[in-house]
Amino acid sequence: AALKNSSKGEKEVPVIINADAKCEHQSVINVMEASRQAGLTHITFSTKIN
Repeated sequence: AALKNSSKGEKEVPVIINADAKCEHQSVINVMEASRQAGLTHITFSTKIN
């Protein structure tokens, strides 16, 4: 619901996932699924060079 509310109905809003090696894989999947359910299809990942 939070993703849907924050997008204000716009479907082109990007979802940027910033996850490092310590993040559980399932957490990333949960965010991707919540985005899909909210109708948000522009999902990307941020990266950081160490």
